[in-house]
Amino acid sequence: MRWTVKELIKTTSDYLRKKEIDEPRLTTEILLAHTLNMKRVSLYLNFDKPVKEEELSIFRNLIKRRLADEPVQYITGKTGFMGFEIEIKEGVFIPRQETEILVSEVKNWLNENSSKDFVLYDIGTGTGAICLSIAKFFKDAQIYASDVSEVALECAKGNSIAYNMEGRINFLSGDLFEPFKELKKADVIVSNPPYIPTEELKTLPLIVKKEPAEAIDGGKDGLYFVERIIREAKDYLKPGGLLAIEIGISESEPVKKLFEMGSKYKDLNIVPDLRGIKRVVTAERSK
Repeated sequence: MRWTVKELIKTTSDYLRKKEIDEPRLTTEILLAHTLNMKRVSLYLNFDKPVKEEELSIFRNLIKRRLADEPVQYITGKTGFMGFEIEIKEGVFIPRQETEILVSEVKNWLNENSSKDFVLYDIGTGTGAICLSIAKFFKDAQIYASDVSEVALECAKGNSIAYNMEGRINFLSGDLFEPFKELKKADVIVSNPPYIPTEELKTLPLIVKKEPAEAIDGGKDGLYFVERIIREAKDYLKPGGLLAIEIGISESEPVKKLFEMGSKYKDLNIVPDLRGIKRVVTAERSK
């Protein structure tokens, strides 16, 4: 049988749906577009295009990998974030749409409260998605991004080069604030730390378990890294500076209490994601 793009999309989507794969149509389109080396929108302009046998073989192998619970992002080596096409590799945390809210909150605060040459720390940068997005909007910013994973740092550096931001973002290796000890204090500290409670990791879908455990395991209550960041950030943040953190489901109240302890922060703000989950928390360092 000679397959066309349209026939292949329909048949494969139906097959993935029966196999209970999330977003079967989207998954099919992304993997087929990757196979054919074209953008997803181009599939719709090429519905009647015959798919060559060698292309079909490649596509089938990609589908097999997805059926084996490998994330689409690892299969294609890329993901979308804030208008960027971010390169990603196995062993690096996959940026989520929710984190775009974190970036937007930081961006809005900077537009209202800071000079153009502000200092920003991005803790646990992963692919570099957050710091790349900030650098895109603020050309004169002094940005420092850290991670404990050398694989992640390599990935982030590659993304900065791909978008001609080499030299605009300083990548540092180390745990939380360790790499920032000799640097000037920050106007903004932003982080999407691990925040899933350890016990909950067992119940996660297999596809999520393919991601590095150190990027999602937040300790017994999910707040190990969040608590450390809140407690330690006050020593690295300028008076009046902003701390912005992404948090997990049902963590807003305990996180609020962490911010209130010691009275080192003010103007606490908790922002929900599109599902109504309280996802991002921001506060300013008391002057």
